[in-house]
Amino acid sequence: MLEITGDLFSQECDAIVIPTNRIRRSNGEAVMGAGVAKEAAKRWPWLPAKYGKELERTEVAFLYGLGAVIGFGRDDGKYIITFVTKKHWNRPSDPELIRDGARQLADLANQLFPDRVFHLKWDPLPRICLPRLGCGLGKLDWEQTVKPILKEYLNDDFVVVSPG
Repeated sequence: MLEITGDLFSQECDAIVIPTNRIRRSNGEAVMGAGVAKEAAKRWPWLPAKYGKELERTEVAFLYGLGAVIGFGRDDGKYIITFVTKKHWNRPSDPELIRDGARQLADLANQLFPDRVFHLKWDPLPRICLPRLGCGLGKLDWEQTVKPILKEYLNDDFVVVSPG
């Protein structure tokens, strides 16, 4: 896992990870009203409705530790990956959700980019960019809590982007 400073949305990435919660509005759309999720909803207005449908579809799976990460294809051939860091928008992030999500994120990356498993030296690796998950509005400590969890599961295809 690599770390850089910059704007998450300005990075050249094959996939961008968006921290989220699992709450839906009465119209079925996912609540994406603050932080990185809010910016993602502004950039991709279709995302709250599509993610809301996936939240409903994966409700039971989530109870069993699945469905913490969901990938969505974009028109440009790249991906948006939602990553649940908290169950409700008004609560702090949960380190166990980060752990489950990191494991699932590594698995999803292998599905989205199967060539990375049998990587040839001359081919560029896919670049998957993510913020410091759960450390902004989620109130977790990056160095003490989140970074050690992510390092267990994420290799150097994953780039953590911190604001400068």
